[in-house]
Amino acid sequence: MPSPIKLILIDGHALIHRAFHAIRAPMTAKDGTPTNALYGFVSMFLRLITEQQPTHIIACLDAGGKTFRHECFSDYKATRQKTDPNLHLQVPLVMQFLEAWPVPVFAKEGWEADDLLGTLATQAQKQNINTIIFTGDRDMTQLISKQVSVYTPQNNGYIKKWTSIEVQEYFGVKPDQIVDYKALAGDSSDNIPGVLGIGPKGAAELLSIFGSLENIYANINQVKSTFQSKLIEHKDSAFMSFNLAQIKLDAPVEFEIAKSEAKCEPEKVDAFFESIGFQTLRRRFDEMIGIAPKEIPIKTRKKVSEEQMSLF
Repeated sequence: MPSPIKLILIDGHALIHRAFHAIRAPMTAKDGTPTNALYGFVSMFLRLITEQQPTHIIACLDAGGKTFRHECFSDYKATRQKTDPNLHLQVPLVMQFLEAWPVPVFAKEGWEADDLLGTLATQAQKQNINTIIFTGDRDMTQLISKQVSVYTPQNNGYIKKWTSIEVQEYFGVKPDQIVDYKALAGDSSDNIPGVLGIGPKGAAELLSIFGSLENIYANINQVKSTFQSKLIEHKDSAFMSFNLAQIKLDAPVEFEIAKSEAKCEPEKVDAFFESIGFQTLRRRFDEMIGIAPKEIPIKTRKKVSEEQMSLF
């Protein structure tokens, strides 16, 4: 029987980046610090909590710096642009919000947040706990199972749950083939090379026939000639890419039920909103937890367009 525990794992940096690029209107705290990414993150967080009513919550963030993937491939993520300074300034504010709630935050040097999320989800699954991973990164769908779900925010404000069928429609492969798919097709966003000349369609075609990267190479003589020579020439790149794309499930973190309960501290959250100047979100939060809504003076309302508000 499934556990009554419902765990939400939040992919912090992926959601912060999405919020930052979605809300371009100038927003600042009382001290002038930019707050557009913070605003979007908190708005998505409140929507998720309201809709899903979790019993437990954990957030995972990247610790920064190089990881074991850079040791495997020095150009891993080398094509990514440097983080905008205005986004970088808002990460500590997101941390302050999570601390005020409070939500435990995991970050480990040498590991990406993806690996921490995968490890915690795996540990929870072993305890028969239903888990939701909330992320802006569709690559996380490789973790989908009977007890692990992946949700992503959509542009209309809706929070989407990915099914195996939808993953197959989007990538052309099943969730448990996504790593094999990226090993073949590569991933330009992370600068994962894959096999030169295969591409997404070729990767999906090969996996529909052979099932996995290992099985493709075990039956390389049966692969049609248009792919065979490329696979042979770039075999090392294929298996390196597989290692880069695979979310690890053995990161040095541990899911502790007692330390991740979704118990909100309204006074601290309210005080955080007041300190930043988020009167609209403060009102929304108070309504969410059953406190009489506060009237917001017109002059203090944040200038966020209707189109941007619809994202959250």
